[in-house]
Amino acid sequence: IAYGNYSIDMTLWAFLLIISTLSVFFMVLKNLIRLIMEPGQKYFKERTALKIKSNQLLMNQGLLQYFEGRWGSARKILEKSAKKSTLPLLNYLVAASSAYEDGDQKGASKLLSYAEKSIPGNDLIIGLTRAKIFVREKLYAEALAILQPFYAKFPSHLIILRLLYLIYRGLKDWESLRKLLAELGRYKVFSKIKLQEIEEAVYASLLAAISTQEGSMSEDLINFWHKIPKKLKKEKRVLLEYVAGLHEFDESSHAEVLLRAFLKTCWDDRLIRLYGIVEGEDAQKQLIFAESWLASHPDSPELMLALGRLSWRCQLWGKARDYLESSIAIKPQPQAYVDLARIMEHFYKHEESLECYQKGLSLGVRSE
Repeated sequence: IAYGNYSIDMTLWAFLLIISTLSVFFMVLKNLIRLIMEPGQKYFKERTALKIKSNQLLMNQGLLQYFEGRWGSARKILEKSAKKSTLPLLNYLVAASSAYEDGDQKGASKLLSYAEKSIPGNDLIIGLTRAKIFVREKLYAEALAILQPFYAKFPSHLIILRLLYLIYRGLKDWESLRKLLAELGRYKVFSKIKLQEIEEAVYASLLAAISTQEGSMSEDLINFWHKIPKKLKKEKRVLLEYVAGLHEFDESSHAEVLLRAFLKTCWDDRLIRLYGIVEGEDAQKQLIFAESWLASHPDSPELMLALGRLSWRCQLWGKARDYLESSIAIKPQPQAYVDLARIMEHFYKHEESLECYQKGLSLGVRSE
């Protein structure tokens, strides 16, 4: 073997012997190093796995404490395990919920900030958690400010839609909630029965708002009524608000026609009570129609009260008195006593009239 000015001479067998010896040497050295290193590596691996397992057990304990309602303990455990957890975001979120449930709102906000820093890019879940806390605290404006940007990005997100429903309902912003109804139905946020209840509440509230709003006119109420879905016009709650609004705007004849058409097919105490208040074009005809319910509802105090008022309007004083006394006998109500007092005044029975007024006033105070 020659290299530059140097050369090595040996037999082929000597060369093969040297190569074999070096190969054996390096193989032994390699195995020796492995024997020295493997126990240490195994130790560190086992130690790391043990730490992970221990932290997972600690996290599980914290979650169990949370679901058992031990908020203080859950928060302490989860916050402690968050630093070494493989899921620090979950730790901080549940710890924040625990802090809130424990009455520490500042602590909850602080933990949510930690969650935001632990794994960047989770603005949605952290924002939803903040919004939920604000909603529960009835800080609806603050919750709405958080959700509006998310709603623009994720218009079909079920939790966002549910929270917006709660916010608008809390703010009594019925017009915004009316606009949200389409999304609530399209994405099946609620069951059909629940959605129906929400729709009834929204339109009934909007009708009531028009009736009480300063400067509103009967045309405003009637025009909005035509915009209401046909199926909702047949619902008692919606119809009740509309008829009450018509009565407020001196459109009682129209209200009486609607009530009579509804009561022909469906009985309702609230509507029959209102039927005794609205003034139709023919009071006698109105009384005859209301009396047609006596056979099927002889024990209804609301029907008796309505009949007493209609009889009064028809100047049937004795019949009015009988109906009002029957209503009171079934269920004493302040308004029935007041109406009966007016009848007694008509008969010049001033002592009985005063006694009825006193009973009505006393009953009204107790009911309040």
